[in-house]
Amino acid sequence: MLTTSSPLLALAAAVAATVTALLITPVVIALAHRIGAIDLPDERKVHISAVPRLGGLAVMLGIAAGWIVLLVGGGAIVPAWRTHAPGFAIGAGLVFAIGCVDDVHRLGALPKLAVQLAAAWVAWHYGIRFDHVSVPFVGDTLDLGAAALPVNLFWIVLITNAWNLIDGLDGLAASLGFVAATLFALVLFVRGHDAGLIFAVPLIGALLGFLPYNLNPAQIFLGDSGSYLIGYLLALLSILTGQKSVASFAVFMPLAVLALPLIDTTWAVFRRLGSDEPATLGQRLRGVFQADRHHIHHRLLDRGLAPARVVRLLVALAGGLGSLGLVLTFNHEPRAAGLLMLVSAMAFWIALSSRSAVDADHDDSSPAGDPVD
Repeated sequence: MLTTSSPLLALAAAVAATVTALLITPVVIALAHRIGAIDLPDERKVHISAVPRLGGLAVMLGIAAGWIVLLVGGGAIVPAWRTHAPGFAIGAGLVFAIGCVDDVHRLGALPKLAVQLAAAWVAWHYGIRFDHVSVPFVGDTLDLGAAALPVNLFWIVLITNAWNLIDGLDGLAASLGFVAATLFALVLFVRGHDAGLIFAVPLIGALLGFLPYNLNPAQIFLGDSGSYLIGYLLALLSILTGQKSVASFAVFMPLAVLALPLIDTTWAVFRRLGSDEPATLGQRLRGVFQADRHHIHHRLLDRGLAPARVVRLLVALAGGLGSLGLVLTFNHEPRAAGLLMLVSAMAFWIALSSRSAVDADHDDSSPAGDPVD
């Protein structure tokens, strides 16, 4: 049985996922060119040349390799693996498949949303869910009751799409996914949540193997197949991370780890709903799913930071917030929650308004939008 005393098996799974993604990505790049899964530059995008967008296939194959190692090496795998595996595998397969179709034949928002909801229901059906939410500062838990299903579906679909929306710069979504999955894995490891660790480790390895091809200047993009896949798996990992704890502040761990994509998505929704352009309610709702160039990373680019520097800044910020959430998970002090909120507010203010970083970028880097370092 796989236990937290079997680090070599987890390491073997991570290595298998990394090596598979590292070796298979060049093949996927060639395949994407052959079938026309290419992302062309336009006024909203940062890249200046055509780039393949089927990277999710390489990540998926890497994850599959890691799962195979765990299944073969783990022998009698923990019971929770058998319980949760269909939720992960079937749901991930659904969002990955609709993402692949969208990478090749651009789809509208409704079919993608329908498949995401179906994938979220699969996770719910196989026990990857939460029925209560801890109430910060009160020390009590809120029983969701009949609202549990819609709340769970909303959470999974929200995170799935948040990773798609944050995927606007070379290496950004994959790097943020790597950081988030690693932090979740640390919590799952400490808590002895073997089933959750089984699903986290292959994702970490696959992203590590994919990133060399995805960093600036990218040879391949994640595409919807990759961003949906990462977002979906992280949504499920965030649920498993909180399932074994009813501590008042346990909710801060997933919120802290996923803060950047969540804030960016929330900002995008309210921005698009509140547009000054005349429109009916239906048009405004459809507008929520339309792309624009006002995400956090776009704002930093517009302030003069080079793309690679924006990625480093946001990944460092996400790592810092996630680390604070990690501390909070094992230290249930209200002061820690207050510190997290204060640091989060200060970090975002610095990221969006700092002039010193902009000036430094103008001094030693090329203009935003050009491939740099």
